[in-house]
Amino acid sequence: MKSIKDYISELSQTEWDYYSEIEYRELENPFTSRLSHKQFVIDYFKRSGKNKVLEFLDYIPERKLDNNRVKHTNSIFFLGILLYNKTNLYNEFFENLNTAEYRRFPFLWFLACLFHDFGFTVENDETAINGINNISDLKQKYSINNCLLQTNPKEVNQILFKEIENYFNYRISESKVIDHGIFAGLYFFDCLIKIRKKKIQQNDSSLFWGKELEEQYAQIATAIATHNIWLPKNDQHDIYKKYQLQKLIDNFKPIIFNDFPLLYVLGIVDTIDPMKTYMRQGFKPNEILENLELEFYENIIKIKNGSKSNLDFQKMTDNIKGLNDWLNIGIEYNKNELKLELR
Repeated sequence: MKSIKDYISELSQTEWDYYSEIEYRELENPFTSRLSHKQFVIDYFKRSGKNKVLEFLDYIPERKLDNNRVKHTNSIFFLGILLYNKTNLYNEFFENLNTAEYRRFPFLWFLACLFHDFGFTVENDETAINGINNISDLKQKYSINNCLLQTNPKEVNQILFKEIENYFNYRISESKVIDHGIFAGLYFFDCLIKIRKKKIQQNDSSLFWGKELEEQYAQIATAIATHNIWLPKNDQHDIYKKYQLQKLIDNFKPIIFNDFPLLYVLGIVDTIDPMKTYMRQGFKPNEILENLELEFYENIIKIKNGSKSNLDFQKMTDNIKGLNDWLNIGIEYNKNELKLELR
């Protein structure tokens, strides 16, 4: 077994950098260089010609990315790359080249992963909900003109997709917050469509901006919008029924990879990411990544606490309890090792 830090360090540029083969200044890995985690996210979006998505930061109270949150984001970005490259977790959805004949997985993954938590600070802002009672209010306040909910994305879980609006209403009314996943997903889709159309108007040929991208944008945005939808506990059935979320009670089955590939990968790495868990305990990123070890097989990933580690591994196993309620995944663990079987 090797440490997570070693695995991330050994990744080639082409494995994680979608634009590595295009004539741009090479992007540095924030875990192996002096590049800050915030700058990594900003640079990745800028190199993709999608600077406009960074205007989302204007809606965040401090108008900047949260330092610890973005370290978590970058950690799961590289964990997702490892999961894809080191297991057989792929199918035509990821393996096909996109219309511009570039690799599909790195494109879908960097967009979905790096933006998925942009709305987290907004959810925690008590004033953000002012004037918003439903999706229509959200769209009006944030000038969302291209609505994800009016699309018909392929290879997504249809129950989750169709419950987005009802779940948004549930969070607004019962939790008094704007759900960060739904907000980010709807905003991101609208922004990507606007960017694509403007690039076409400007005859920008530096990258591919064809209409075919809109199907992929919808898949990406749906993964973001649904990643924070929680299934009800037994004592929540009545309240879920009140908001017409009955299908999450009666019809939802744990997601297999082929059912919703992007969310399957995002759900796993977002749950097992050690950065979010141990930074709260005061550990530094390098200490975390150097003391946890990984081992990959065709459909299995093992995470083990290092022999000299001071990390409380129970924190990791606590995180994955309930994961197989919504993802079809095998889980085994003991006090120092976690084994996940991908399905």
